[in-house]
Amino acid sequence: MPGCAVYGCKSYSRKTKGTDIRYYEFPKQGDICAKWIAACRRKDKFNTKNAYVCSLHFNETSFQTNLKHELLNYTPKNNRNLKEDANPYLSLIISKRLRKRKIQDEVTNILSCKRSTIDFQEHQDNNAFDNVSNLGNQTFLSLKEDEITSLKSQLLEMELKIADLQKQNQLLMTERNEAIAKLKDMENTIPEKIT
Repeated sequence: MPGCAVYGCKSYSRKTKGTDIRYYEFPKQGDICAKWIAACRRKDKFNTKNAYVCSLHFNETSFQTNLKHELLNYTPKNNRNLKEDANPYLSLIISKRLRKRKIQDEVTNILSCKRSTIDFQEHQDNNAFDNVSNLGNQTFLSLKEDEITSLKSQLLEMELKIADLQKQNQLLMTERNEAIAKLKDMENTIPEKIT
């Protein structure tokens, strides 16, 4: 039962059964396979011969187009083949735990830089008067660095929200295409029922 090899993706066939999510084998070409492995962002090694990547990580341009389907503005659920050079690159919706960990790591990095800057300044100043004035500067810098940390955290949250919205948009576009296809099928069956 295939599951997606991309780090953090929780798609697997039993969970996605009945949806339009498909699973694609890793390509045989070495250079493209290496790009897929890098896109999975996994630290552990895995066997690409039995690993899969789900369709959630591919853009619409990654799939081969069928002229008939394109003219009818129809996107089939189970008949979507990838182009040979397709790469999984769409970002994932990061879990809250991973999001908090990322923010904590960012804050820890900034605070460690701040501490090393303060320590360096303290060693440079031997004069008591300079140390007192530096304390005022350090407090000001500390406040500004805290403000920068807060802004960086907000920026990271916004980037994650943008990724979530892009994912939702993709899913809505897929649902829209399916609804259009159903509507066209209904339009085709109405004349048959009338006659």
